[in-house]
Amino acid sequence: MFAVADQVNHGIKEYSSAHSPQLQIELAKLNGMAGARAVKRSDFVTACSYWNSALSLLPTEHWKSHYDLSLQLSFLYAQSANSCGDVEKAQSTIQEILVECHSIEDKLPAYYLQAASKCQHLMHLISFFSFSANHWSTFSIQFCIPVTKVWMHTILAATPCFNWARLYHNH
Repeated sequence: MFAVADQVNHGIKEYSSAHSPQLQIELAKLNGMAGARAVKRSDFVTACSYWNSALSLLPTEHWKSHYDLSLQLSFLYAQSANSCGDVEKAQSTIQEILVECHSIEDKLPAYYLQAASKCQHLMHLISFFSFSANHWSTFSIQFCIPVTKVWMHTILAATPCFNWARLYHNH
């Protein structure tokens, strides 16, 4: 499947969407299937590439003409971008989903991914500061605000999006 999708994507640059809009949709679906297969292999970078290709093959007004496909591909792209650590791509795609979706049921997975993405980003920051608080003298790093256990507890207590108490006690 990857070889077919790669070959099609390589040749699509010379192909004009004006020739066959229906073929463009079928090629977008092919890229969607390749992206799904890449996720099964935990290859989120490759999945992102396929879903990005799929989205680029959709017509300009794809949210109106191909709503379900647009929602599916956009959400999967946002998930993979988030898994790759590309928070900007994930968040911008989530914002597009939230603007274009018709119902709260369609928006809920995007809201969940948005919250999870922000919490994941915050966890990385807290882990960095936790590591820094324990090792800053080793690396001769000095912070303007001393990172103490009290400071960390304050940050953790003010962040309700995750079970921070469990994370905090594990460090």
